[in-house]
Amino acid sequence: HRAADVDELKSEAMEIFGSDRVYVSDDLEQGITQAVEMARTSNALNDSSTAVLIAGSVVSAGEARAIIRRKGI
Repeated sequence: HRAADVDELKSEAMEIFGSDRVYVSDDLEQGITQAVEMARTSNALNDSSTAVLIAGSVVSAGEARAIIRRKGI
């Protein structure tokens, strides 16, 4: 969805992944940090390969990349 409403995206994600696995954050860095922590916990507890997907504009992708590099994750 291009420029989809946050609540609409959240609703669709909850249908696919379940409400316990979907969180919305107004802060990109906080959202990335929370997602990485959740993935690491899931991988440790379930011996799984949970990953984090970050989607958005080219600008958002660049910001996310900078955050990930700065935090070393």
